[in-house]
Amino acid sequence: MVPAQLGFSLIIAVAALAVIMFSSRRRWAKARAAIGPEATLKPPPAFHAIAVRTGLAANLIARSEELLKSNPDMLSTSGLAALGLLQTQPAAVKAIDDLIVEALAAAELRSALFAGDGNYVYAVAIPRRHEHAHLLRRHAVFAGGWRKHAERLRDSLGGPASPPFQNLLAILIFLSPTGGECRLQLSSIGPNSFLLPAPLVEEQDANLPNVAIRDLSIEFRLAA
Repeated sequence: MVPAQLGFSLIIAVAALAVIMFSSRRRWAKARAAIGPEATLKPPPAFHAIAVRTGLAANLIARSEELLKSNPDMLSTSGLAALGLLQTQPAAVKAIDDLIVEALAAAELRSALFAGDGNYVYAVAIPRRHEHAHLLRRHAVFAGGWRKHAERLRDSLGGPASPPFQNLLAILIFLSPTGGECRLQLSSIGPNSFLLPAPLVEEQDANLPNVAIRDLSIEFRLAA
């Protein structure tokens, strides 16, 4: 696992993307350039230290597996295969726990990318309930909408020296600044198609032939 902290210039405040790669630095440098800069909004006063329960990420991964299994279409099945990366890597599970804690502490977006055998998992912790398309666009990195962001990231992955691209499973974790009523959304991206979370679908995405829309979401709380 190769960590690399992403820093960039801000519109309002400094934000960073914490990145954990199981593949080459060169591949991640290409992906980083593709997804572009991030800017966060000014943290609301409600943000404060929140005790995140032990094993939260493991619980969310297990629930994500159940959710994908309950939707046996091709992209859900491919996403399930990608999710297997996390289930076999205890360090990856801890990394997602750390993303959640860091996103809340800094009131800034944090993300990590995991890769192996042509499958990828992209985990994003967003310290606000911005699980709707117009709200997600407030973050500079998502200014073009979720599908376009995912497409840029997908197209930056792989390469002649890498296994053929199979699937990119995105785990979008929308956090409440008070620790209650958080939501996880799953999105599965194949070589030529997209499984998008219903709340993040843009008007221009809805009628595309390669887009499927599901509400693959999980409600949870940070504290036990």
